[in-house]
Amino acid sequence: MQEQRHHGRSSAPAEIRRHIELLRWADMPLVLQFLSGGSAHLPSLKGWMDRVFVYGGVYDSRHRHENGVMRGKRALLTVTAGASAQACAPDGRDGDMRLMLWPIMHALHYIGFSVLEPFWSMACAAGWRARAAGAERCFGAGDAGVSGRLKRSCRPPAVPFNRNDDFDADLALKPGAPVYSPFVRHRDPV
Repeated sequence: MQEQRHHGRSSAPAEIRRHIELLRWADMPLVLQFLSGGSAHLPSLKGWMDRVFVYGGVYDSRHRHENGVMRGKRALLTVTAGASAQACAPDGRDGDMRLMLWPIMHALHYIGFSVLEPFWSMACAAGWRARAAGAERCFGAGDAGVSGRLKRSCRPPAVPFNRNDDFDADLALKPGAPVYSPFVRHRDPV
């Protein structure tokens, strides 16, 4: 709420105003890179989003989801993990990394971004421990993968989200509407 009041009075800190303007004028995809230690680094990203994704600045009651202020812009989450892909899978020891990212992907979609499928650099700890060449292979592959993905295609695969017309007047998912996430789904019949 404090950020919203500051934005409404044009008294937001200069750094926040600058970040909002950078988002509004960006013509390249927004790339958010973080290291994964389970969900340890997600709170710092959420803190930045709470300060910058302010009502009136990047969304309002008429400009959300596919009609959002950032409509036409793309966002990509890149995750570097020491754990293997299997450890971060739905049946893995560390849990389903994609589910952990969903709130962030949804927040990006909420303000209008087309959210690209996340890019993963997995099992990087093993390369780091082995020797410098192994670490370079792991992290270098991640960098090449991200830039390669963005260069190879103007439209890499996007994460699907429900559209506004998939919901009824009470904002409940309409019967027969597609389900893209375990967080937004049809209720089980009682």
